[in-house]
Amino acid sequence: MTFACETLDRLRIAAEAAAYRAGSLVLKRYGQAIEIGSKGREQMAGDVVTVADSEAQKAILDVLEGLDPAIGMLAEEEGQDRNQSRFEKDCFWSIDPLDGTLPFIERSNGFAIAIALVSREGEPLLGVAYLPAFGDLYSAIKGGPALKNGEPFHVEPVRGALHFSTSAADLLPPDRNQAINRIVVALSAHDRVTKVAPVPHGGAVAKACWVLENAPAVYVCIPRAEGGASLWDFAATACIAKAAGGWVSDMFGNAPELNRRESTFMHHKGVLYATDKELARIVIESYAQR
Repeated sequence: MTFACETLDRLRIAAEAAAYRAGSLVLKRYGQAIEIGSKGREQMAGDVVTVADSEAQKAILDVLEGLDPAIGMLAEEEGQDRNQSRFEKDCFWSIDPLDGTLPFIERSNGFAIAIALVSREGEPLLGVAYLPAFGDLYSAIKGGPALKNGEPFHVEPVRGALHFSTSAADLLPPDRNQAINRIVVALSAHDRVTKVAPVPHGGAVAKACWVLENAPAVYVCIPRAEGGASLWDFAATACIAKAAGGWVSDMFGNAPELNRRESTFMHHKGVLYATDKELARIVIESYAQR
């Protein structure tokens, strides 16, 4: 299926409306005492779920499900992650109703709503990322500019403190920790980097958006055999980063696999966001030295 820019723009506007609706529900729950459930995953960051996740997902589905029956659906909560229509239709909605549930329940601001339209081949066609605690909405369509709150924005290489983010899961195991240390040392030696500074606690969507906001910046997810974040954590910001002139790939420099049959998990080859190609090259070469 090939969409005209006008059609993608119409779908983007609908996705933005859905994200705003979900965000308003999430903010009503923010800071409240809230029951925390489990998805049965090993890592706490990806395991916790709350009523805010469910309410936000329903709000998004209410907007998007009836828009076009030719579009499939993949959403994180309530069994929608097992929806197979993404392999049957030419494209599908990828929905993360509340990325960063752990920061949300810890009353940190690094949570977000993410909606993407992805082709069956795994190419992001449209991306919307809303950070309700900040009131910032990022969006893009394939071939169009990146937008922040409706205004075009573009990432440019600059000199300064490099904002570096990863996850706790990449800092604890010795092999991943060694890879992170090599990458940080290599980035510190670059002439445009005055120092390497960690970013605040947040989910994958917020971290990717902060890369685009805080040049120079890098967000690294080291490959691992199983587990990690899923395609709904990255599909929207992959589209936005590309439109903004940033870099997004796996840790080997290839396009992210956003619709593989084996799993929704993305850490099999890792994920890399950077504000420019040169920083991405340093990360990829440093990781390859393992």
